Amino acid sequence: MIITDTKLLRLPCSDVLPHEVESIKSALEQELKNSNSIGKYGIGLASPQINIFKKMAIVRLNSTNIGHEINIDLVNPK
Repeated sequence: MIITDTKLLRLPCSDVLPHEVESIKSALEQELKNSNSIGKYGIGLASPQINIFKKMAIVRLNSTNIGHEINIDLVNPK
């Protein structure tokens, strides 16, 4: 479930440790897929939106114009 409460989304996040990257990325991708499947379309999510208070976000662009997907993973952005 995607969190929309701005008070929660403004809580401080901690850095992502190297061994956490894949599991957080997987959780973000799954939630984005679930959201899109029920008609709540989006191109990305940040980990606090799924109740993981770590500094990570993903962007997933599917474009028929360029013929491929663009996947951007942001880990510990400054």
